[in-house]
Amino acid sequence: MKVQELADAIRNITEDSVKKLKIESWISVELGRIVNRRAYHWRKAALSFDSVAATPTYNLSDIGTTPLNFAPDFLQFATPLIEFDSSNAKIGEVPFASSAIQVLQMVRDTTVGPPTLMTIEPGTVKTLRLSPIPDGIHHYSAMYYREAVIDWNTANQDEIPIIPSAFHYVLYQAMERRAFFYLYGQRDMRSVISAQAEAQCLADLDSYRSPSTLTAVEFRSGDSQAFVQSTS
Repeated sequence: MKVQELADAIRNITEDSVKKLKIESWISVELGRIVNRRAYHWRKAALSFDSVAATPTYNLSDIGTTPLNFAPDFLQFATPLIEFDSSNAKIGEVPFASSAIQVLQMVRDTTVGPPTLMTIEPGTVKTLRLSPIPDGIHHYSAMYYREAVIDWNTANQDEIPIIPSAFHYVLYQAMERRAFFYLYGQRDMRSVISAQAEAQCLADLDSYRSPSTLTAVEFRSGDSQAFVQSTS
């Protein structure tokens, strides 16, 4: 389903009583809410880049200062940086530094050598910092979680982002529920039925735990970020 098709469908069920900008903002909010509920496997993507000697920071985005466009939809790392040699063999890992002391030490660090830590540059959300400052070319790859962003300039051509196409109906149902809440209030029977349908749709999405039937991902209740892998 294209983004514009979804907007048109909601406009139809509301009989044009909701402004276009409100519908677009609703879609952006509901998409983000659905995608960010859990660490779904389909949110993951891979990035790869080579470090440059004497260059500690790398803008993963396609905008901002010196954009490298390695991962413009980056939100969070899912793995450490994995270093490979020229024959594609793993030779090491660069873990993520999350403590404030470590990050401050990294920012102050002027030593040069093979990087042993990575973090996101303070004050940014998509600029990677390596420490020590790279002493040359190192080949890195990592898995990351994508963010949910809609480009409204190309909504006529673009499919709903990130959510697998087989589950686009989940976003539609979330939008229907939001529209009915807005038009009729939460206690109206139409709103109640729509909210129940949305709950079932989200359960359907949660049941899609792996791209393989041989491996299942278990989401632990109470912690949407914690999950363990089990095999059938």
